[in-house]
Amino acid sequence: MATQMGFAYSQTIKGVGAFGSSFYFCAEEDEKNIGSQCINTKFKDLEHITQNIEYLEDNGYIDKTGNLSTSKVFLFNGREDTEIPVGMGKLSELVWKKYTQNIKSNFSIDSEHNMVTDFYGWKC
Repeated sequence: MATQMGFAYSQTIKGVGAFGSSFYFCAEEDEKNIGSQCINTKFKDLEHITQNIEYLEDNGYIDKTGNLSTSKVFLFNGREDTEIPVGMGKLSELVWKKYTQNIKSNFSIDSEHNMVTDFYGWKC
């Protein structure tokens, strides 16, 4: 959701931390696409993704993507994530790199799908 909000409201939101997430607009407004496009690492058509983003921008559905050039982005996907494979995080990174170079990512930790906290769960 952080990625979705960061793209859609880039005039206001200037930073995104996405944990176990996929690329922007992956389902293309159809929940049936979640399994095939948001989770399946075989869906990697970067040009199609960019065209969708340009369409949304051109029609005023999202803020101008030029705002993203100053956004700071952190992406994390665990290597053992069975919900959102690490490949989807890497694809998300490629999408972000079309709009900003202020990206840090970590795809090297053997972790499952998670919500990072400092007050719940097992010791790190």
